[in-house]
Amino acid sequence: MVGAKPAPTDIRLSNTIIPATPTDGEVFIGRIEIEDELDDAIGLSLPDNNPDNAYFTIRQDSLFFLASESQDGQDRFEPTIRAIDSQENVLDKQFSLFRLSGSVISQANDDPDGLRIVNSFSPNGDGINDVWLIEGLDKFLFSEVQVFDRGGRRVFLSRDPEIGWDGGHDGQMLPTGTYYYVLKIEDREQLRKGFINLIKK
Repeated sequence: MVGAKPAPTDIRLSNTIIPATPTDGEVFIGRIEIEDELDDAIGLSLPDNNPDNAYFTIRQDSLFFLASESQDGQDRFEPTIRAIDSQENVLDKQFSLFRLSGSVISQANDDPDGLRIVNSFSPNGDGINDVWLIEGLDKFLFSEVQVFDRGGRRVFLSRDPEIGWDGGHDGQMLPTGTYYYVLKIEDREQLRKGFINLIKK
């Protein structure tokens, strides 16, 4: 006889950023991964006891955002994902997801913290505006900058205020288009979001 197995030990979500979206339709957020060494027959669901779960759905191993169900102006959601193994062991995990607005949070001259955040750059190797870098972050003890493409894939991460994004990812230059940044400033307990236009001339 084989005894009952332990419950799954963790649930991971590949992305926690909801890209700026239209008012309807399903928007892919990320892949869901379950950590369970003894069982690969895991069911996934969104428990009814969390009201934020009404804004999401799961298809196979992926989480989707239901844009038509969301509230205007709401940019933070905390859905709970439930994993149930073959022995009906249950693991619930809550995630904090942030929805991008698609608008610039701060301009060069009106930022209360003295930051300069531009929304366009052209990494074409001419030595002018080749790197997207938030100026003024060096005066904070801890900051983190992430950049995502429209599909929610993270293409840049830096905790060094002197390192900017060159428009590439994994050694390849990314195409012209709109990307989204998330700036975390721990000193101020701030989370800022906005867009970046990658332009090739």
